Amino acid sequence: MTASIAFLLIVLAAMIVLFLTEKLPIDLTAFLGLIILVFTGYVTSDQAFTGFASSAVITMLSIFIVSGALMNAGVADFAAVWIHKIVGSRELPLLITIMITAGVLSAFMNNIAATAVLMPAVASLSKKAGIQPSKIFIPLSFGAILGGTTTLVRTPPNILAGSILSDRGLKPFELFDFTILGVIVLSLGVIYMITVGRKLLPDRRMPEDDAGRELAELYRLEESSFTIRIPAGSSIEGKTLAETGIGNTLGVQIIAVLRGGHRILAPPAETDLRANDELLVCGSRERLSEILGIKGVDIEETVGEQITLPQRGVSGVKLRLNKGSQLAGKSLFDHDFRKRFGVAVMAVDRRGERFTKKVGHIKLEEGDFLFGIGASEKIANLADQTNLFEIEIQGIAALTELKDEPVLVLRLPEDSS
Repeated sequence: MTASIAFLLIVLAAMIVLFLTEKLPIDLTAFLGLIILVFTGYVTSDQAFTGFASSAVITMLSIFIVSGALMNAGVADFAAVWIHKIVGSRELPLLITIMITAGVLSAFMNNIAATAVLMPAVASLSKKAGIQPSKIFIPLSFGAILGGTTTLVRTPPNILAGSILSDRGLKPFELFDFTILGVIVLSLGVIYMITVGRKLLPDRRMPEDDAGRELAELYRLEESSFTIRIPAGSSIEGKTLAETGIGNTLGVQIIAVLRGGHRILAPPAETDLRANDELLVCGSRERLSEILGIKGVDIEETVGEQITLPQRGVSGVKLRLNKGSQLAGKSLFDHDFRKRFGVAVMAVDRRGERFTKKVGHIKLEEGDFLFGIGASEKIANLADQTNLFEIEIQGIAALTELKDEPVLVLRLPEDSS
């Protein structure tokens, strides 16, 4: 065996190991392997780019772009509102509508992405309808899978077959060539699910403190959700969150900055504060009262004032650090977690012991559970980080349904520091 063959086998073996372990994202591993082969002369520069001449590759890249656009546009959130208005809390119509909605979305975007963006909405619908999540999530998954057969772009084998036909001078498949057959397959799947499959769905009843309520009860949101308003002329106006140190000073976690009709979820430390901004925070009322009492800041409690954080696009998430996770051994602050992943971690659970204070400075360990809140599209992107943690998307309805609960409003004086 020559040295060049041995080197090539080593590179291929290393790539296979990385593909299997996912220590690095799969796409990054593929590109790194290609770059190494180009620089070592095994692949010419012309050969390196021939893959992009394939219509199949361009089509797949386009699908990821369309998927991202649909996620960021809040299509799934709109669908959830529409579904609830149309079918209400009736199980059978809800089942049919969820499968059809998932099928339509997955016809134009990645199946996993379609399922991920719909999961928070479906969880919310499940709670409102009083139906166990296990009886809805399985139809959601099947709807997304079957919906992918209705168009050319969502079935990779069809894309590849169309590319081969084009290369051989034959007429390639068009976008909707599969639609009639795909719709028939999807329809049969829906019919089966509402007749036979519906009876086979597991009815797993979650404990009262699990599933959609776990996040809300973990933080005791009704008791510890506050808005901090920043008046015009305040000394902290124009400063960043890091410069003000509000989180550490008041002992709270900042969930979002509410600015008019705009919201900044899981705001990074460099977020600047402006007049009339409202900071939605979670923390201990006793700790907050003690600090503000010393500083001479009045505390006013109002009832019936809704926190203006819409449920659209907001999800709770529960993460578990995998064995060998790169996050272990350092704190969330060290990893710049909030900026990197767009999630505000509110608590850390370690072998049943829960930490809710200064969670950003806790040294993480393998097996730790992280509970957080963030934008739905950011949380959907966490599905790609399987080498770091396992993900479970949870409901966030309790955070946005505080109309009739006391809301503590802190008005910082203009000369506050």
